[in-house]
Amino acid sequence: NNDIASTDNSDEKRRYYVVSSGGHSNLHHSKYHPMLGDLSKILQQSLQLGSAGSTDLSSIIEPVSPIWITSCIQEGYVYNPIQYPKLFQPQTYHLRLFPKDTKFLVSVTGFVDASRYGIIWMLRSLGAEYTDSLKAKNTHLICCRTVNDENNNRNIVGGGPKYNKAKEWGLHVVTVDWLYHCMRYGYEEGCEEQFLATRLEDQLKNNIKREEKKSSEVSVRCSMDTINITNK
Repeated sequence: NNDIASTDNSDEKRRYYVVSSGGHSNLHHSKYHPMLGDLSKILQQSLQLGSAGSTDLSSIIEPVSPIWITSCIQEGYVYNPIQYPKLFQPQTYHLRLFPKDTKFLVSVTGFVDASRYGIIWMLRSLGAEYTDSLKAKNTHLICCRTVNDENNNRNIVGGGPKYNKAKEWGLHVVTVDWLYHCMRYGYEEGCEEQFLATRLEDQLKNNIKREEKKSSEVSVRCSMDTINITNK
């Protein structure tokens, strides 16, 4: 469904929000929705803007998603949709729902701005159940990325009490990229492995363990080679 809403800014310049769920391949005027191509006629009639080419429509039209509308209404605040376009603006693909025969009980941690509410309402719209507190019955914990390691690992997160408990309980601990992936391509069993979240210190420990394992394997091979040479 698509609709047009408007609001007055402090500079008395009216802005129009075009709400679209996305999923359109034939895009023009903007990359969001074909409806925007004909909107100039409506605006010129209602606002008497003059000729078709006299106004830059991008300065007064803001394409937004239903998630943006829901987040703003439920939280009582008008968020900037450009800040998190994957959540608050329509995309060229249709959103994929979570399979109904699979349980998704999701909590989040580390998100302190508009993205938190966008993620919450996106989860609910896709069919997942959101919980503010984390319990052992949860299935997933979405962690906020905080830093990248020297290898530009995008799955590094800050950790915290929820992270520690989720690891202890064996939950799927992922970054928000997991949600973005499911939104576009749909959920597939095991897809969490691509988006596992880890603390930087845990990553360093894992790196050390891998290096120690490699060294051990090299030592074993060298020992075997020595034995073979001796036997010859």
